[in-house]
Amino acid sequence: MRVLVVSAPLVGHVFPLVPLAVALRDAGHDVLVATGGGAMAAAGAGLAVHDVAPGFDFGRIALRVLPRHPLIARAELAGTAGTRGAGLLFGALNDQLTDPVVTLATGWRPDLVVYLSTIG
Repeated sequence: MRVLVVSAPLVGHVFPLVPLAVALRDAGHDVLVATGGGAMAAAGAGLAVHDVAPGFDFGRIALRVLPRHPLIARAELAGTAGTRGAGLLFGALNDQLTDPVVTLATGWRPDLVVYLSTIG
């Protein structure tokens, strides 16, 4: 079975998926991790990794998104935004990842796609 494991391009998002990906690989499945940025470190676990976020910069996303939502940005800085700020940021991030992941999946044709959402 071909398994595409998709993660936000952040180490803290890919690492919870690494044990599952390694177990699937060790069970004989063909596993590919789609991520970027610091999360490319998943390759250190012996996993095949594809960069779907070349040049990823989370700060650039924040500078584009948060000024359009000043009340949420202020609440985020005060630590009172809950998941509102993160939802906006990761929504924008996922918008950037969608086309590269769909292109990869169309070409690689996985039987299963695993994605871990950490918001909400």
